[in-house]
Amino acid sequence: AMKPAMESNIEREATAYHEAGHAVAGFALKRAFTKVSIVPDDTTVGHCAFMPRPLKKPPEYRTVDSKSRNIMERRAMTHLAGGEAEQLFYRIGKLTGRVQKDLDVGNHIAWGLGIDNSHAVEALGWLTKNRDDNELSAYLEWLGHRVRVILQDNWAAVEVLADKLLEVGTILRRECIALIRSALDDRSKEIFVVRYFALPS
Repeated sequence: AMKPAMESNIEREATAYHEAGHAVAGFALKRAFTKVSIVPDDTTVGHCAFMPRPLKKPPEYRTVDSKSRNIMERRAMTHLAGGEAEQLFYRIGKLTGRVQKDLDVGNHIAWGLGIDNSHAVEALGWLTKNRDDNELSAYLEWLGHRVRVILQDNWAAVEVLADKLLEVGTILRRECIALIRSALDDRSKEIFVVRYFALPS
């Protein structure tokens, strides 16, 4: 989450849900991360540190196969998850100035693919016909709906993780996973989400 000029207690709580959303989506979509934090630094009020897994070749040198599409979709969804979680909890996510920042998923995906940010548009444009802006917007909206379903089905885990973040500030991956799993009483629902959305990377 990008850092605003000042952060109130209410915004800190929203940040906790924002970053918890990233982490829970990462867990469900099998995206590795090292930690999640709401401790501010020079540029952000919090972050979920995902690990990049570069493709063998940059997007401009390969065709879009199902595996490549799945990788890019999952990365887009995990980055959209922060704003979705914040809006589900707080209903004014757009007012905090962080949701729009996360909608710039092109740079995130480019970084995750191990390519220069100048190729971000190409990375996303690959997923749409003729790189049409309207189609791309609709495509990202659809991915947002998909990740919203994940968060709603696993909302207990988002709440537990957000509460823990407000208490301690930073949680490492192992503890995050333990908290998420312990919060999910309906194991069959957790398995469904993971199997439906997370194809092998």
